[in-house]
Amino acid sequence: MLTYQLMPLFNAFLAQYPDITLSLTHLSNQHHDYSPEQYDVVFRVGQQPDSSFAAAKIGESQRILVASPSYLAQYGEPAHPDDLNQHARLASVPEFEWALTCDTHENNDSASQTVWINSPVKMAIADLNSIKQAAIHSLGIASLPNYVVADALQSGQLATMMNGWHSPPRPIYMLYQSMGYLPAHVRLFIDFMRDSLMKQRPVTEDE
Repeated sequence: MLTYQLMPLFNAFLAQYPDITLSLTHLSNQHHDYSPEQYDVVFRVGQQPDSSFAAAKIGESQRILVASPSYLAQYGEPAHPDDLNQHARLASVPEFEWALTCDTHENNDSASQTVWINSPVKMAIADLNSIKQAAIHSLGIASLPNYVVADALQSGQLATMMNGWHSPPRPIYMLYQSMGYLPAHVRLFIDFMRDSLMKQRPVTEDE
């Protein structure tokens, strides 16, 4: 999320407010426990149980299955989640287990079916871009946020599959101190990011 969606906004913020400095630390796809005393602002994907922060929802994360055309030509395209057990999976840490949901409409009733995939992983990396590159190089099938793979899909380096199946969406939050005084530069940053992200919705993931 940082590289693909937030960095352009950070750059725009610094261009508009050149006297303010930003310090970006603890960049990780894994969840950590933070306190408002440690950080002015935290961006997080997934449910936010920590009530010590104020939370502004800025979008949702949606992952899609992708592989290179050459991989699919060699090993075949899966038609159902169960078929993924016969394929090499490329996973981003800690997303080793994939949940895929299919919405169905039978007899005018809406229903959904969820299948969990937990077959062995061929490669696990904490960096989303590295997983994308592994998929481009035909090492397997990856489950990645659509904004991470948008350029590779457009160029034809990657292709989607099983388009009727999707990962459950996860909320994306901007967290900040809920109590006490907020310095003016922090308030400027929060307002700038919230307004900018709201204008460019939908915002979409992964962790």
